[in-house]
Amino acid sequence: MADDFSEKILDDFMRDQHHRGGAASPPSKMDHAAQPKTAQEAKELGNMAFKEGEYKVAVRLYGCAIDLDDNESAQQKIYYSNRSASYCILKKYQEAQSDAVKSTELDPSWYKAWYRKGVAEEGLGDYAAAERSFAAGLACAPRDADLLKAHQEVKMMT
Repeated sequence: MADDFSEKILDDFMRDQHHRGGAASPPSKMDHAAQPKTAQEAKELGNMAFKEGEYKVAVRLYGCAIDLDDNESAQQKIYYSNRSASYCILKKYQEAQSDAVKSTELDPSWYKAWYRKGVAEEGLGDYAAAERSFAAGLACAPRDADLLKAHQEVKMMT
């Protein structure tokens, strides 16, 4: 349940940042040298860094989670998706897209990965691809308000 709550906060924050074009990072309380011992610990630290606006630290920590979870558990899709969100806010859209693609490959039915892929493609200026990604997400979660909104917005750009 805590994972769902963390994911909701991360998703809401990421959507806010996407629609506002990013924001200045607040002062950090993060230990930048933190070396997590487990993938779950890395993810939790990554979520904390993200919430504190330390997106580069979040990228590193989600990468640690990916590396530490060598058995490619069901959590892998989340690690890649969260790192994609961090890259988007850093305006590193190519990296964000790459991670979102990996997340969709790990779980093609996970709508959040399709949303993140669409956001990255929108950032790259590939509105047709973004429309397709948002549509794929809607096929998985037809009533998701954020996907519906993003899909409608990007359709107006194509």
